[in-house]
Amino acid sequence: MIYRKEIDGLRAVAVVPVILFHTGFSWFGGGYVGVDVFFVISGFLITSIILAECEAGTFTIAGFYERRARRILPALFFVMFCTIPFAWLWMPPFQLKQYADSLVATALFSSNFLFWSEAGYFATEAAEKPLLHTWSLAIEEQFYLFFPVLVSMFWFLGRKKLAIWIGIVASASFGASVLAYSPGSEANFYLMPSRAWELLAGSILAFFERDKPLHMRLGNSSGQILSAFGLVMIAYSVIAYDERTPISGLSTFIPVAGSCILLAFAVPTTFVGRFLSQRWLVSIGLVSYSAYLWHQPLFAFARLRNINAPSPLLYGCLCVAVGILAYLSWRYVELPFRDRHRYARTEIFTFATAATVLVAAIGLAGSLTKIGYFRFTNEVVAAIEPVGSRESDCDWQAPLPEFPKVETCSFGFKGSSAPIILWGDSHADALLAAADEGFKATDNAGFRIRNGYCSEIVGVYNSRSYSFRKADTCERSQTALLDLLRALKPRAVIIAIRWTFRLFPVEGKIEELGFNNGEGGQENETYRTYIVPDSSGRPVTGSEAKSLAVQKFISSFTTLGAPVLIQYPVPEVGRNVPNLNFKYLISTGAIPPVISTSARRFDERNAFVIGVLDSVVEEPAIMTIKVSKILCNSYVANRCVAQVNGVPLYFNDDHLSKEGAKLVVAEILRKLK
Repeated sequence: MIYRKEIDGLRAVAVVPVILFHTGFSWFGGGYVGVDVFFVISGFLITSIILAECEAGTFTIAGFYERRARRILPALFFVMFCTIPFAWLWMPPFQLKQYADSLVATALFSSNFLFWSEAGYFATEAAEKPLLHTWSLAIEEQFYLFFPVLVSMFWFLGRKKLAIWIGIVASASFGASVLAYSPGSEANFYLMPSRAWELLAGSILAFFERDKPLHMRLGNSSGQILSAFGLVMIAYSVIAYDERTPISGLSTFIPVAGSCILLAFAVPTTFVGRFLSQRWLVSIGLVSYSAYLWHQPLFAFARLRNINAPSPLLYGCLCVAVGILAYLSWRYVELPFRDRHRYARTEIFTFATAATVLVAAIGLAGSLTKIGYFRFTNEVVAAIEPVGSRESDCDWQAPLPEFPKVETCSFGFKGSSAPIILWGDSHADALLAAADEGFKATDNAGFRIRNGYCSEIVGVYNSRSYSFRKADTCERSQTALLDLLRALKPRAVIIAIRWTFRLFPVEGKIEELGFNNGEGGQENETYRTYIVPDSSGRPVTGSEAKSLAVQKFISSFTTLGAPVLIQYPVPEVGRNVPNLNFKYLISTGAIPPVISTSARRFDERNAFVIGVLDSVVEEPAIMTIKVSKILCNSYVANRCVAQVNGVPLYFNDDHLSKEGAKLVVAEILRKLK
C-alpha cells in the first residue's frame, strides 16, 4: 500500500483530543471519540493490506499476525513493564490487586471485559487505572482474531460479494450498538460486538477504494467540500460531546463517518489533505501509538500520587513528557522491532510469547496473593482499607413472583417477628454491616428491601430510562411491595438515600451532580439527570415537582402503621478517604488524624433537600436521623469529619464505613427506644 502522509496527520487528529480529554480540558469533552477515529483508520489500512495480498496470492495468517505483533506488542509490553514499579510504590493494596488483574487481562487482550465489570469509563476510580486505555487495543485484537481468517476463508466468493457480507455484519453491529444501549450500561462502550462496525466501516471503505479511489470518481471540487465536512464532523464530536452523550451507534456515527470521509477525500490535492500532511501533524501521527500508550499511565500515577487533583500546569508538563516518551519508544522500541532484517518472525513470536507469560505471571502473583499488604501494619491497613458493608452477609430473595426485581434480605436478629425495614440506595447498603451487628445485640430483626422497577426515590426517574410503561410498572410493583411489608407489621422503616444526588438537577438549588468540596476534592460521577413526570407524563426537573415527589414517596411508607426514620444527607467528602490516607502515607510517612470538609459547603449543597425533608417530618409518625449533627461541628468546629483519630468514617468519598455507620445505627436504636 502506498504511504499517505495525511493518514498519519489524521492519527494526530485522533490522539491529541484523547490525551487532552484525559487532562480534563473543557474544550475536549468529547475527546474520547479519537479512539473511534483510530478504529476506522485501523480497519481501512489493515483491510487494504489484506485485499492487496489476497489479490496477489501472498496473504498468510502467520504473516498477518507477525505484522500485528511487530506493530502492537513491543511498545505495549515495554510500557506495561515500566508501570509495574510505580504501581507497587503508589497504589494501595486494593487498587494494586485491580492493577494486577489488568496486567493479566491486557496481556491476554481481554482488558475491555475486565474494565466493563469494574467502574465506568468516566468514573473517578477509572481515572486512576494505569492500563484503562488498553480496552481499545483489546477490542482491535479480538476483532483481528476473526476478521483476517474469515476474509481468507471466503475470498472465493469474490471481492464484491464479500464486501456485501461485511456490510451486513457491520449493519448488524451498528444495530446492536443502537438497540443494546441503556443508561448506566457500559457494554456498548467496552465490548467488541457493538464496536466492530467502526472497524468494518474502514474495511468497507477499503473495498470501495480498490478499483478506483473515491476522490478520483467525484473530482477535486467535491473532494474539497467533503474533506472539509469530514474534518468538521470530527471536530464537532470532540467539542460537543461529553460524558453525558450516550455511547451508541447513533452518536458514534458522526466521528466514524467523518473519519471515512477524510480517508477517502483528504488527499494532497485538497486543502484538508495538505493540512493533514503538515510535517508537525505527521510527526505526531507517527508517534501516536506510543503517545496513546504512555498518556494514561502518566496521568493515572499523577492522580494517585497527588493529594489534590493535578493542576493544569502539572498536566501540561505531563503532556510534554508524553511527547518525549512517545518519541523515545517509537524510535528505540517500535522501529527496531518492525525491522525484519533485525528480528525474524520466529524471534518476534518467541518474544511475544515470553513477554505475555511473564506479564501474566506477575499479574497473577499480585492478584492471587496478598503481596500488597506485606509492607503495612494492621493499623495502616485499617486506615487505607476500612471495613464497609461488603462484608455483611445478605441473602437476597425475590418474594413476589410477578415482580422478580423486587428483592428482600434479612439481617440482624433472626428471632423477631416485627422487622425494621431498611429502604434506600447504596447509602442504605452502607449501614448494613453495622446494623446487622447492632440489631443482633438488641434483638431486632432487619429487612432490607429494594425495587428494581423504580428509582430509589419512587416517583423520580433517571431521564435516560424513563417511559410511561416503566412508570406504570414501578407503581404496580411498589404497591405490591407495600402490601407485602404491611403484612409483616414492621416495627419501623428506615429510609437512607443520597438525596441531593438522586434529585439532580434542580435549577438554582442542585446544580452539581458530583460534590466539589471547594478544597481540591472533586467527585467525578457518570452523568445522569433525574426527572419527575407531571400530570401529562411530561418529564420535568423543577423544585416544586421534586418536592411533591419526595413528600408523596415518604408518605407512602407511613401507611405501614410504623414509625418512619429518615436519614438526612450524609456529608460528602469529595475525596476517597482511604485513598487519601494512602497518599498522605507515601508522601509524609503518616496518616492524618483528622480529615474533614467545610460544614458550610455541606449546608449550601443540601439546603434544598433538607428543606423538603423538614417539611415532611412534621407528621407525627416521622422521625429524623441527621447525620450532619453526628459528624459536623461535633469534633471540629465548622467542619464535617470524615476521619477521627486516624479511623476512617467513610470507605470512599460519600459512603460510611462500618465505623461511621455504627454512629448512625446507634442513633437509630436510640430513637427506636
